[in-house]
Amino acid sequence: MRTSLVVAAAAVALLGTPLLAAPAGAATAAASVCPVDGGDPDLFTAKATRATASVTTADGRTIAVELRSGNNAAAQQHAWVKISSSTPLRATDQVWLEVTGDSGATWATCGVTAPAAGGLSAWTHGFRTSTSAQVRMVGAVRVVQTPTDLVGRTGTW
Repeated sequence: MRTSLVVAAAAVALLGTPLLAAPAGAATAAASVCPVDGGDPDLFTAKATRATASVTTADGRTIAVELRSGNNAAAQQHAWVKISSSTPLRATDQVWLEVTGDSGATWATCGVTAPAAGGLSAWTHGFRTSTSAQVRMVGAVRVVQTPTDLVGRTGTW
């Protein structure tokens, strides 16, 4: 697996559409390129944080984003994204995993999840990773706020 990690966060105006922006210069791919859903990360072992970022909202909330990995019972590696905050998350916050299979030319948004209102963390399901140098993953969070939504991303893994 790749070991170099770059941490980045970007604010993106989404113009009120449900489409989520992919990393700069990349087109959004169909969700069919998302790896197989591996279920609940709470059941995984050998967990590791692969990349992190944080966003601070207009009202002062700080939300941490973690791209994580771990193994299922069959020792297959999976990745997922976790968001957390010391203040309650909102049901309008979202977390997801972005995946590319072509070195970043196209990206898919996988496992979009909204937290339960008032919770302090939320995460996507786990998705199978790959040893291919062309496969990369990014953790992302979207916060609905005025005047523009805020999107934060981890570096790639």
